Amino acid sequence: MVNRIVLSRLVRVATLVAVGVAIVYYRHELWRSLVEITNLGAIVLLVLPLFLLWNWVASFAWLDLHTRLTTGSVPSVWKLSLIRMQAQAVNLIVPMASVGGEILRSAILSKQTGQTAGTTSAVLLDKIADSAAGVLFALLGVLLALSQGIDSSPTTTIVLASMSASSVLLVPFALRMLSTHLGRRESRLALSLAPIFETPGRISVGFYRAMAWHMAERILMAGEIYLAMLATGISAGPIDVLFITAILTAYSLVFFFVPGQVGAIEAGIISAFASLGLPTSAGLTIALVRRARQLFVVAAAMALWGIRRRQEELLVPIEPEDVP
Repeated sequence: MVNRIVLSRLVRVATLVAVGVAIVYYRHELWRSLVEITNLGAIVLLVLPLFLLWNWVASFAWLDLHTRLTTGSVPSVWKLSLIRMQAQAVNLIVPMASVGGEILRSAILSKQTGQTAGTTSAVLLDKIADSAAGVLFALLGVLLALSQGIDSSPTTTIVLASMSASSVLLVPFALRMLSTHLGRRESRLALSLAPIFETPGRISVGFYRAMAWHMAERILMAGEIYLAMLATGISAGPIDVLFITAILTAYSLVFFFVPGQVGAIEAGIISAFASLGLPTSAGLTIALVRRARQLFVVAAAMALWGIRRRQEELLVPIEPEDVP
């Protein structure tokens, strides 16, 4: 436990130092991007409804897996979408290697359904499907761009190689860890993930369907980059937009342990823009647009959290006072 705490603190300190150095190094470009923010076109406002759309689409992946792993009433896709939004906010502000939000998703739905095992299994598989779809999308997007003559920077190549190597190395490790825990039937993890192995054929179909939904989510996420570039007056084709989104996806997967991927996403955008011959200040403007949208997510999630807490307080039965 102590080692984890120390490691977490080191990551936060390293992140702050790296961000500070980057701000100093790119101070002129950052200033220009701040000026460009004030001149953005109104089309940038479409980023918010687009986010709600892709979050809704991604919720179908979770819904499909949840339906296959649990019994009883099925939650609406809009309800799952709102829970996802709260989970994303947690992942942005809590330094838990992007798993804090998944714990929240499982906790909220487990409390409402009373089926901890099935709910936990669905959240875990949804997270794995999301990551697998991200790796596939990043590789396909970059390969498509390279086939069109777009050259990736050395940094981007290293990140893509790291992402691919991590995927290959982490899968055997994860399977070994699962087999170890599942071998001990009394372990909490074994009990939580038992529904996955009860009907493997049915679950595998749901998993691939979830990957397809998350691929659709990634494509819609590319729309955010396209709208932000239009708002800044940059003309970009579909291949360029897919390339930028693929690079952002790769950076977010490799630097998942950085809280909110602060600095990592910005580095990914700068790298992608450099490969396309676009100015750094424009890339930072796009990054600021994304951060503004994330602030909206955090604010909306806190509002939803407050509403739910208020509803829970109103539902608590009031015991009558004893009459003497």
